[in-house]
Amino acid sequence: MVLTASETVVPEESAAADRRRSRRRSVRLPCALRVRGKTNPARMLDLSLEGAFVQYKDPPPRGTDISLIFQLKKDNEPIYLELKATVKYSGRFLQSFENYYGCGVHFEDPTPEQVALLEAVLNKLGQEPERKYGLE
Repeated sequence: MVLTASETVVPEESAAADRRRSRRRSVRLPCALRVRGKTNPARMLDLSLEGAFVQYKDPPPRGTDISLIFQLKKDNEPIYLELKATVKYSGRFLQSFENYYGCGVHFEDPTPEQVALLEAVLNKLGQEPERKYGLE
């Protein structure tokens, strides 16, 4: 399955955007996916309070339970998050003439502390110009 950029980056007026309760922010953030006990490097391309899109060489199929591991900064201190998630869609995507593989994941039962940290980071991203290569 190949999705075009307009299908990958969901326009605000679309039905999929209406189902989302939180806004996604574009990021380029190194991360890792733990699937069936095996951890591999990946890259997060967008992030919200409810989930993320992860570029990954061999994305797990829809319905797979995974852990998404990444680092954020709070008060200039690194904080590592490991969030349990479920793959909602997976496949090969086309954006700006570039093919890549990845998956969209939904976070499952994040702790209040994890939610607070995500909110703080997402609010900061909303106030600053978009960064190309991760969160600083």
